[in-house]
Amino acid sequence: MDTETLTNAQTVESYLELFFAFRTLPDTRRGRTFMEVSGYPHYENVSSNILAFYFDPAAEHGLKDLLVSAFLQMAGVKEVPPLSEVAVSRERGTDEGKRIDLIIDSEAFTIGIENKIYHWLANDLEQYAQVIDRLGLKKNIVIKAVLGLQRIQVPEQLKGGFSSYTYCQLWQHVRAMLGHYISNADPKWVAYLIDFMETTTNLAGQNMELQKTDQFFIAHNDLIEKMIAERNAFLARLKQKVLALCTMMSDLGVAAALSRPPWVYDGSCVVLDFVFLDAYAISFDLYLRPTGWEMQLFGRNNKSMGYLHKLISQPSLHVRAGNAPVVGNRHILQTWPIQTDLGAIKEAVCSWMDALINATKTASN
Repeated sequence: MDTETLTNAQTVESYLELFFAFRTLPDTRRGRTFMEVSGYPHYENVSSNILAFYFDPAAEHGLKDLLVSAFLQMAGVKEVPPLSEVAVSRERGTDEGKRIDLIIDSEAFTIGIENKIYHWLANDLEQYAQVIDRLGLKKNIVIKAVLGLQRIQVPEQLKGGFSSYTYCQLWQHVRAMLGHYISNADPKWVAYLIDFMETTTNLAGQNMELQKTDQFFIAHNDLIEKMIAERNAFLARLKQKVLALCTMMSDLGVAAALSRPPWVYDGSCVVLDFVFLDAYAISFDLYLRPTGWEMQLFGRNNKSMGYLHKLISQPSLHVRAGNAPVVGNRHILQTWPIQTDLGAIKEAVCSWMDALINATKTASN
């Protein structure tokens, strides 16, 4: 075995080992939440608005004091006081013109929340604390909280008596209590709350340590890039085959029956277009994929599909295409392995073109 052959064999073996290693990794795919689909999950203003809505016991969600009670329990309040009038305000101003994300205020307690998704904690918490303490004067429960995806790891950042809590901590208490509130709640708003909970949980996971798949791609980066380069070269060779077949089809006498010269679509498909009776657009598509060649027959609109159905019922075409599998509106006429000689494919295609043309003749009689 020469050196080049040995090197190629070693490369293929390395790729196989890479694939086997990748297959052992856990599946990280998951469905997206509605908020993720909307593209707004990382916007702090959006999440603060949602929190304000659910913190308001009188809002139309019907969950009453669920979020307030869950938050108080999370903050270590063992006995949640009776909740009478609760006022929720957004962007409460300080004397210096700063704004606190959320204030939840009642006769029994005052809660001030600085909401953090991805932004750094650069707020003047001491200014915020002055406003919250003033509102909570003579109250037994005053909570100053930074609510975020992750806990604040540097205690020095938590000035003014603020404490750090995470969304995941809050949701643990919400889930534990949800069953007591859900019967009288609006199902729509319950679903939206659960979607919001899942979204923030997912965001928190993205901020955590690298997943095993991330570590895999980092560890094998060089080999993966080499494999991608090899695959791109392979795909380029396939495109050359498609161009070669297109040229061969253009040189055939039967190509005169086409409504336009053979052409290539997206680098991977030879297209042969017919227009019959000046009205029906019928086409052959010859796709070349890494799995091999595939020949499809279809009509380009509903009227043409109806005419094609009539053609396939004709004896010259029915014997060959009558039982062909149909995917969407396309008849899969024939497939070939990728290494099939182009001359053999050309002859088979010409035979199919003749059968189609003959079917048009018998269909007109």
